[in-house]
Amino acid sequence: MPTMSAAEVSLLARAGLRALEDAAVPVSSVLAMQGRMLADLPEAERNDAAVQQAFWEALQLVTAEADTGLWLSQFLPSLRGHVIEYFFTSSRTFGGALLRTLAYQKLLSSTLSLRLVMTASECYLLDEAEQPRLRHSAECFAGGAIRFLRDVSDGKFQPQRLQFRHESGASAERYLSVYGCPVELGAAETRLYFDAALLGHEAWHADLSLQPRHEKIAEEKLEEISRRELVDTVRRAISQSLEGGDFGIDAIAERLGLTRRRLQLELAAVETSYNDILEGYRQNLAESLLQTTQSIEEIAYLVGFSDPSAFYRAFRRWTGMTPLRYRDRYRDQLVDAEAGP
Repeated sequence: MPTMSAAEVSLLARAGLRALEDAAVPVSSVLAMQGRMLADLPEAERNDAAVQQAFWEALQLVTAEADTGLWLSQFLPSLRGHVIEYFFTSSRTFGGALLRTLAYQKLLSSTLSLRLVMTASECYLLDEAEQPRLRHSAECFAGGAIRFLRDVSDGKFQPQRLQFRHESGASAERYLSVYGCPVELGAAETRLYFDAALLGHEAWHADLSLQPRHEKIAEEKLEEISRRELVDTVRRAISQSLEGGDFGIDAIAERLGLTRRRLQLELAAVETSYNDILEGYRQNLAESLLQTTQSIEEIAYLVGFSDPSAFYRAFRRWTGMTPLRYRDRYRDQLVDAEAGP
């Protein structure tokens, strides 16, 4: 998604996009509305939480669905074929596969922090995020997690109850219909309870000889994610430096505690360069700001150009059109989208 959070390339984010398409949601309208909401915020406030909040608000407006995350969770695709699923084909028990999955949960999203908790009387997955997740994010993920665990357990996984930290939500009946279990709101922690006996369930098709190969694939993917996180770090450094004017590669490298050469090498390892990141960031920022009423001169400054004519040339190079033409086209598309078919 053009205006998703720093975890935009995560598997969960891609699954969310697929869910929108399967739900016949006009994705372009949602993203355009999200972009307008973010454009109204000061640059310093456009953090991941704001990006997610704007996305859910836009989706709610477009779909007129009050329980947006809960509703969208029903359209999330299966994770068939992903290395996370492989763990359940190369582990002797469901519990062993689940523990391996949790060890590599960053493959799903860098924002996940789940832990399996077992006591004498209870068994549950605990979300250890320090701050409560947005209601719709939490409810959407919970629905996807339940479906995934059912798929990989041959349908044996059955949630016993769910606890969320947010205070208000859907009706008890709707939660039961979607999740298949009761839901408690306003809890101290987000927990997904299930029968501990399932941990010992053995998959008849498990092939333990594949375990080393699957873990090698997972390790390689984790290393790739780690390298790509540097790209997000560079983008954040650029956003913090843009208005001050000192956003050259040497200044950004120093800000990150790296040498210029080291930064170049690490970016080359993920097939990009500092200039590509800078140009992409400035283009995305310019396009978002052109969806507001700010003047071209103000936008040029915010994007890091001291001369509006230089901004005009850069924008034409990026998009093949002038800033004014881009703004006019965006407004025309907005009118058409609001008019409907």
